Amino acid sequence: VATQLESVTIPNSVVEIGDGAFGACTIESFVDGKYTYEGTLTEINLEEGNKNYYVDIVEGKGVALISNDGKLISYASGSSLTSYTIPNNVKEITTYSITGSSNLTEIIILNGVTKVGDFGLGICQKLQAITIPSSVTYIGMAAFSDSGITELNIEEGSKLEYIGEGAFSDCDNLTYIEIPTSVLSMGDDAFASCDNLATIKINSNILEDFAGYGYPYGYTALQNLIIGKNVTEDVTHFVQNLKDTIEYVKYITVEEGNQNFVVLDSENYAGKYALYYFDGTGNTTLIIDSLQGTKTSNVFSGDYGKGNGLYLSNSDGTYTFIKANGEMSTVE
Repeated sequence: VATQLESVTIPNSVVEIGDGAFGACTIESFVDGKYTYEGTLTEINLEEGNKNYYVDIVEGKGVALISNDGKLISYASGSSLTSYTIPNNVKEITTYSITGSSNLTEIIILNGVTKVGDFGLGICQKLQAITIPSSVTYIGMAAFSDSGITELNIEEGSKLEYIGEGAFSDCDNLTYIEIPTSVLSMGDDAFASCDNLATIKINSNILEDFAGYGYPYGYTALQNLIIGKNVTEDVTHFVQNLKDTIEYVKYITVEEGNQNFVVLDSENYAGKYALYYFDGTGNTTLIIDSLQGTKTSNVFSGDYGKGNGLYLSNSDGTYTFIKANGEMSTVE
């Protein structure tokens, strides 16, 4: 990583340049209790005749160094551009390649990019809405950390499989995250310390990764956790971690159609609920209960020939049977 570099010229004899070679060319300042970063690299030049790389020229200046095999090596962090479209032959945004770009409010990632490397777009503090195309399968560690993203959109049909450690940490302008069904694993603190992140919807079996070590501190702003209908994950071996992580979440919602989770909400107190997991064989696990007995003292699990679920005893002597998908019926 080169710091405070203002311009660079690559000779035609260069055969290989490592990922992030000119990344994070920034000046760091501490203002009003927050670190800010000003990009210094304003132009990238390449001698004529180089057979391994080319420079993307926008408005008469070289702003990005790209290898002929489709790797974006470095972007000019101090470029005056506010919007940049990554060329359509790029397959990978490499480590530190766009880190600290101080003027970008928009970056358009075209379908065809498959990987965003570690710290690839970190500390781009003016960056706003970002769309992850369906072709991306891997987002690396701290890839967007401490950026100004206000909205994260992941295209329908996403092939995204991995979200790295701290990938979107400290993105204080984010308010909503939806994790697609394609995601297989997620690193620790992927969305931690996002001070205004109010809602996370999880659509895949990554609750264990989300819970991590069970520390709630990274998700102190979280108001609503939505468990999608496709989440079937067996939580029995990490119940305590999950409980600790979501302890301060005010609302938990289970999407209609989910066959493994059910939530009982308090009728009188916001932020009071009980979340249960069903393993499909009649066994029920209580994950968290903040109702303090207001409803759960009258709850027991069972099977009424309709799939496993919960019984609530009613004052008139009847029972309300709640299936795992949330459907209710009255039982004499």
